Amino acid sequence: MLSNEYLKKRRAHNNQLCEILEGLDTMDLKAAYPIGVMGNDGKMKVQVTSSHQDKKLPLAGGVGNTLFLLKCRLPYSTVEDNEKLQQLIGGRHRYLADYVKLHMYFLVEDSKVEDFLLRASLNLSSSVPYFSNFGNYGHFILARPRGGTYDDVFDEARDLKDVAGLDADFMTESEFRNYMHTQSSSSAVGGGSVGSADELALQVMTELMSISITGIESVFPDIS
Repeated sequence: MLSNEYLKKRRAHNNQLCEILEGLDTMDLKAAYPIGVMGNDGKMKVQVTSSHQDKKLPLAGGVGNTLFLLKCRLPYSTVEDNEKLQQLIGGRHRYLADYVKLHMYFLVEDSKVEDFLLRASLNLSSSVPYFSNFGNYGHFILARPRGGTYDDVFDEARDLKDVAGLDADFMTESEFRNYMHTQSSSSAVGGGSVGSADELALQVMTELMSISITGIESVFPDIS
């Protein structure tokens, strides 16, 4: 269990880093994976795996925000120009690469999910290298600079809960599949006009997510 003093330090570090990164216009988006959706009980459900690549995660029938894992690169020249950012990124980047790799946990507002997916798809399918104005769609809740200060001790579920303060149920892949099956069955049993509308919405968003995950993944192989 993490001590209160350690958590206080981690939270302050994470909040400062997320705030700075959200305001940059030089983030190179490489991939975006939906990993958390709102359940019918009003609580977010997050699927935790060692790798989120190629995951097709439909909405769980609820209405609310969606959590994305974004894999990004940040030019080291941007880091060098900001002394505070250098301190927060930390680690061993200075001598090894032109870019800092980042895993960003991005909470997208319910009404902005489709717009964000479209914008990300267009961004990665064009010659525009950078994604700007993340704040138009949601906000960063957790930052993981690869090779950075806390990278070696990073734990996705624990850090989303304790560092980012995300109120969520964390599930394995099999647990999430079972949960989704239960939600789909409940929607089908509901029947009536409302149930039909919910079922149609779930189907549409499932198809959107399935298409968009493929569409917004970078054609470049280096997205670790």
